Amino acid sequence: MKDYDEVVKSRYDRDDFSSSGILRNQYSIINNIGSRGFHKKFDVLRKFIKEIIVYSNKSFDGFSLCDCGCGTGSISRMCAEILGTPKNVCGFEFSQNRLNYCKSMNSNIDYRFGNIVNDFPFSNTFDALLCFDVLSHIRKESDIVASLKNLYYHTNVGGGLLWFEINAKTHFTNYEADTQGYSPREMNHFAEYVGFKLVKFYGMFKRFKIFNKDYQTYYLANRFPATVLEVIEKIIPGEHTTNIGFYIKQ
Repeated sequence: MKDYDEVVKSRYDRDDFSSSGILRNQYSIINNIGSRGFHKKFDVLRKFIKEIIVYSNKSFDGFSLCDCGCGTGSISRMCAEILGTPKNVCGFEFSQNRLNYCKSMNSNIDYRFGNIVNDFPFSNTFDALLCFDVLSHIRKESDIVASLKNLYYHTNVGGGLLWFEINAKTHFTNYEADTQGYSPREMNHFAEYVGFKLVKFYGMFKRFKIFNKDYQTYYLANRFPATVLEVIEKIIPGEHTTNIGFYIKQ
């Protein structure tokens, strides 16, 4: 498995953010697949922010949020929309290429260069921290713990962490890959080890078989409407392809 810095150099620093590149990007909001993913994530973010505000007795106006490993900035921009302002939203990214794109998309969000393991670029604490598809790239157990300790240290008491990862049997495999997810047990173990308390854990999207052929609801978004996919995810047996952990700092 490649380490985080290797992934950044081999994949993310080569992202094409031209108009043709965005058209080919499966995560783009204008792509049917990407649109479905963003729709589901937006709903998760909205509920997470609302619950943290109620739990910590905060107001929308003073709510602070950091998107850790913000990638192309889609998550932090959604949060600015949910909160109604980019004023207290910030993020950091280890790929300078992606960081430049974030700044070009919304210069009012405080985006900085940083590494979740050992170069957290903000000194203040936040009411909410987001970690979407970032720790899947961290190979060493000591670096995973260091990353989560950084997240815990920068979370206000009463604040929360939303940790989003690919579902996997285990993170610790030997095959070569640039990303490898976690099992729910592993995520909860690491989060609770550094001091976070689990509020809820749930899955998103689904992988299933029909006549011995594999399907994923995420990739079926370009063939079926969202309402049909919601029904499939509820009634057809299969495993979730994404894990989401909601944790708080007491």
